Amino acid sequence: MSDEPPKSPRTLTLEAVLPATPEQVFLMLTEPAATAAMGPLTVKVASKAASAVGASLSTGSRQVAGQVVDDGFGTFWAAVLGALSERWETPPPGTGVALGILLWLSVDEAALPALGLSGKASEYPRETHLRGLAAHVVFGVVLDRALALLRAAVRR
Repeated sequence: MSDEPPKSPRTLTLEAVLPATPEQVFLMLTEPAATAAMGPLTVKVASKAASAVGASLSTGSRQVAGQVVDDGFGTFWAAVLGALSERWETPPPGTGVALGILLWLSVDEAALPALGLSGKASEYPRETHLRGLAAHVVFGVVLDRALALLRAAVRR
């Protein structure tokens, strides 16, 4: 018999979907070093972008450039949604989450493999896809909340 306390239903559900502890998922989403799988891909995109304009990245600047690509891409789409949401009196609930899922499907699962920037979707284990989806859903939740807070601040 285990000395571990019983797990909550939330923990059991999370473990069934993502074979990682909640703490590991949090680290994966908040610590760049913990997201090693993301690093090489964004660095590859940054290197290709630099090459397209006749530049090259030094070894020391590759990681920073990769983070700029990742943050810039997310910021761009957040700004697009923010601009579009001005057309609505109140944005539909879950708009950011829908955007996050759309980005995951269209970019991670389709465009990056099609451009040769990542392997085919079938080359990765299910857990990799679920972690990517989870990260994009978290992006959407944060985006929804941030837009709501900004709207409230502007209306004052």
